[in-house]
Amino acid sequence: MTSGKEARCLADSPKRSGVVDRLHCAALSSDGSLLAVTTYSSAEEFENQIKVTLWDLAAGRPQGTLSGFRDCHALAFSPDGQWLAIGDMEYGGGKALGKIRLWRTSEIE
Repeated sequence: MTSGKEARCLADSPKRSGVVDRLHCAALSSDGSLLAVTTYSSAEEFENQIKVTLWDLAAGRPQGTLSGFRDCHALAFSPDGQWLAIGDMEYGGGKALGKIRLWRTSEIE
């Protein structure tokens, strides 16, 4: 931040035509080694599909992805960086049902 210069720009590899991902939320691990980012696609065939990408910041590339989520309102790492919590909200029967899903970061491929 002191230099005012961008240190790195992370981007997924080029997508198929018509697939556009939009950033939804992000979280940085406490040691700064991992970045979790949720995106959703506006392409018709991927409508309402949330993808969580776990980035290895030292390598500057994705470490793994999780997909198939309907929503994501929050991301958080455990203090040791071994767990990623994903908070979502599902609606059904006139009720909002919030869930927090836990993933071991070492198992996200």
